[in-house]
Amino acid sequence: MASELQRAIILPRAITRFGDHAWDLAIPLLLIKLYPGSLHYVATYSLVITLAVIFLVPRVAAYFNKQNRLKNLGQIISAQLVGVGVSLLVVLLSEQHDLFEFTLLTLSGIAVRVGSSIADLAIMADWLPRIFKDHTLSIINSRLRRADLIMEVAGPLAAGFILLIPRGFEFIAAINLCSFVIEWFLLKQVYKKNAAELSPLEESNQTKSGRGLWQGIKLASLQPTFPIILAIATVWFTVLTPHGNLLAAHLKDNLNVSEDILGALRSLGALVGILPTFYYARLQQRIGALSFAAYHILFQVINLFVAALCLHMFGYLWISLAAIVISRIGLYGFLLGATEILQREVPENIRMEVSSVSTSLKYAASMTLYISALVWSKSDEFAILSLLTVLIIGLGTALTWRATMTKQRVQLENQI
Repeated sequence: MASELQRAIILPRAITRFGDHAWDLAIPLLLIKLYPGSLHYVATYSLVITLAVIFLVPRVAAYFNKQNRLKNLGQIISAQLVGVGVSLLVVLLSEQHDLFEFTLLTLSGIAVRVGSSIADLAIMADWLPRIFKDHTLSIINSRLRRADLIMEVAGPLAAGFILLIPRGFEFIAAINLCSFVIEWFLLKQVYKKNAAELSPLEESNQTKSGRGLWQGIKLASLQPTFPIILAIATVWFTVLTPHGNLLAAHLKDNLNVSEDILGALRSLGALVGILPTFYYARLQQRIGALSFAAYHILFQVINLFVAALCLHMFGYLWISLAAIVISRIGLYGFLLGATEILQREVPENIRMEVSSVSTSLKYAASMTLYISALVWSKSDEFAILSLLTVLIIGLGTALTWRATMTKQRVQLENQI
């Protein structure tokens, strides 16, 4: 029964994530096609979408927290349907690629990305910890992460081939629209079978005075899990990632690394990151989610330190790239543990709001990274960005280990 329920959640999420990853590749390529000769439109689109997630997700999450979960699901999927649908209509019907068209694409992009972020929050921070208890929560966390990483490889790969055919973008949009409909019908069945567990929650007294990002940060800062929330944000400030546009640009422009190597690097990063999903559930039972997260973020920062040294001081390119790929074991292992910490230790009546703050801080860290890249934009200054990456993720490592030692000390005191 538990396995059937897990499959009923994993399947629609996997299908939707496939569409999400394909869409993330298709949109910037579409903008370049519609507005050739400049990256201004792509950069503006990305910046506006990021800001929208940072400021809107906590506000929407606070509202959804006390609403009917099936109604929430319908609104989330409707927003994504409208966003993709409007983008598709703009491409099909518009003949003049002007500012009005770009505005429509940007607004629809906000609907898609905010909807996708809220959908992830609803499942990970609300549905899963309320439906699954004890060890089964660790199991489904691992399986969902595994499915997402597989789709992170399959989605862009399939999209690359689809975009080569006529009407490729329209086909990817159709895939996304179908995935939303499938997700609605399958998750609706999950809700019906677990309606009691997914009943609306009472509003927290701590959040009645305000909504939005700043109130959410204040609320999150009062939780014992706040150091972990900050640590999660730090791992999003990195240029030493197989999926990073900044690293790809540096390797291509300054070290003449070919496109096939860059593509393989991206795929290997996701594939290697799957490894912790196979042993997380068993190891978490033995050492706990917090210790699991602490060991893995330490593993990540050590590998990134080696990668930075080899890349900038010793010139060992292949060792550096190998260390960057291997560091993904640490990253995704850390995120598995950190996710379960928030699921289990944040009170359920504020869990979505606190988790939404974590989402906003992650996007804020990514935006800070790109701003830093504008400040240190020369090829010989990439080493500064690498150093900042190691230092900031090192800070996240210190926060995680401090939380681990604090918890161990409290447990020891309780035994005395």
